[in-house]
Amino acid sequence: SNIPNFFLGKTALILGFAREGQDIFKFLKQYIPEENLGIADQLPYKKFPRETQKFLEREGKKYKKYFGARYLKALKKYDIIVKTPGIPLRILPRIRNNQTLTSETEIFFNLFPGKIIGITGTKGKSTTAKLIHQIVSRKFPSCFLVGNIGVPALSVLPHANLESIAVYELSSFQLADLTKSPHIAVLLNIFQEHLDWHGNFSQYVQAKGNIARFQQKEDVVIYDASNRQARELAQKSKGRKIPFTSSQDNSQSTLPTFLNQ
Repeated sequence: SNIPNFFLGKTALILGFAREGQDIFKFLKQYIPEENLGIADQLPYKKFPRETQKFLEREGKKYKKYFGARYLKALKKYDIIVKTPGIPLRILPRIRNNQTLTSETEIFFNLFPGKIIGITGTKGKSTTAKLIHQIVSRKFPSCFLVGNIGVPALSVLPHANLESIAVYELSSFQLADLTKSPHIAVLLNIFQEHLDWHGNFSQYVQAKGNIARFQQKEDVVIYDASNRQARELAQKSKGRKIPFTSSQDNSQSTLPTFLNQ
């Protein structure tokens, strides 16, 4: 896969330093010398949880820290900006043409050698992701549960091969800047939520739609046909469309029977 080469000789800034920022940092350190790495977060250093402060102290001295009100000023100094989900795209200054804006999810989608099953929806993502992971694991021993639930996505890359399957729980924040869709997309219900982050409902729906938008003919979208938004977003996929309905009697059966085939 070509992404680690993509990092060679580049400088990278991690934007946002909660849990996902720390996962990205551990990953990038394998490819980028410490002095070419930076971390930016609007939280002043003193406000970070003690655990995070310890992490920062433990990880070395040479990487640069940009904390506090002026943290976005650091963006122009770096070739690659890896944005974490907590930071809305709309607050970022314009990225120059020779810079790359990416995210943990996008790096994972570009690097994971096996198939990805992505699950999104306003309610029920975690339960559905766990259920799918349990079912798929029976047939595919190399099956990882990643995303908001399970382990950090980038941490599974060294253990993955062509036979691997990643069950990825995807939030609207992770989907917002994605330009690749999973092999199997599962679209649950979509209701009004997270509007403060996205700006408005149509932006939120737009973000969710990325789970199917970039699918190809050989891909599959499984969607809740009783939810108008999910129905409309599924139509954006070039892949095979499998509807289910979330009425009590058959929501239990549709997903598992499809995955057992």
